[in-house]
Amino acid sequence: MEDYLVIIGFFLFYLLMAKSKKNRRQGGAAPELPERQERGGISFEIPHLEGAPAEDAQRERRTKASKSNRRREAAQRQTESAAYEARGKQKEEKPVPDAVLPDLSPEAMRNAVIYAEVLGRSKALRGRPLGLR
Repeated sequence: MEDYLVIIGFFLFYLLMAKSKKNRRQGGAAPELPERQERGGISFEIPHLEGAPAEDAQRERRTKASKSNRRREAAQRQTESAAYEARGKQKEEKPVPDAVLPDLSPEAMRNAVIYAEVLGRSKALRGRPLGLR
């Protein structure tokens, strides 16, 4: 019997919480936003700047810059493609080894033991016994 009362209590609590969340979501009518102006989508007027160049001069400067940028990019592409072709003609195929084998000479082994003693174990492995890695 107590189990049923607990389940009914939780169910009622859930219903009350859902209703309160619904009331919070509605909140009221959303505020109306002012309509945007047609010119550029800006809702305010931009003041005139003293000493600023005219719009025609700005537009002309932009077109000149874009033309020079296009010329510069075209020249750069040509030099890059020429350099790429030159590298392709000069480059010879070198055989790539399948696997790089470590140096197993006695001197290399001695150096490996010395480095292991000097450097010691890493911090992550210091507190562990040697067998458990």
